[in-house]
Amino acid sequence: SWMWGSEMGSNEFGLCVGNEAVWTQLNGPNDEEERLLGMDLVRLALERTQTARQALHLITTLLEKYGQGGTCSDTSSFTYHNGFLIADPNEAYVLETADRQWAAERVESGYRNISNCLSIGTKIDLMSKDLKQVAIDKGLWDGVEEFNFAKVYGTGSADNQRFIAGKELLLN
Repeated sequence: SWMWGSEMGSNEFGLCVGNEAVWTQLNGPNDEEERLLGMDLVRLALERTQTARQALHLITTLLEKYGQGGTCSDTSSFTYHNGFLIADPNEAYVLETADRQWAAERVESGYRNISNCLSIGTKIDLMSKDLKQVAIDKGLWDGVEEFNFAKVYGTGSADNQRFIAGKELLLN
């Protein structure tokens, strides 16, 4: 088998982690190099952690150290970056990635969904230390305008419609 992980799961501590493919301004040919897949990160978080905060820390630490990449199918060179929903009985986070960069939003109340696009805007509770500098260096952000993760690193693709449809379903 080409993959040892899953797109979603839970563990004995009530920790739940889900993964979704996202495409970003940093996607490129280097994504085909074998590194950690989003499904690997889900599995490792469920194996090694008990809380949403611990899972967030583990995933971001591994992402920064080893990167993400590799083909996400055994029959094609399909690659992407990852978004995660991470929740335990006490707290929840949305974590979205662009190569080794990441932003996390704590879900304060109500509901939250993810889809195949970046959705974290200006409410960023935690981020990789170089997130803003990489955006400046890559010409994605001028450093003056308010920093909006989805606008800066996202592709603005039609996948945004999936996110909107998912959000509308949660309202019902």
